[in-house]
Amino acid sequence: MKELVEMHLQKGGYTPLKLANHAGCEDPFELVFKVPHVAEVQARNAQFFLYERALHVFGEAERVHQFR
Repeated sequence: MKELVEMHLQKGGYTPLKLANHAGCEDPFELVFKVPHVAEVQARNAQFFLYERALHVFGEAERVHQFR
């Protein structure tokens, strides 16, 4: 998964417009519109750090798997 992150996401923040262009859609939040407080998340964040967040999540999952 970490290799896929490296291949498909760029370092640094994505603006909502950059997210839409990267995803090839008009509204990158259409998939999560039912998530509670998604409008608040959009309003409070000018950028979303997908690469950094994904590497962190998959790195933690790898660490837990190795411990197990």
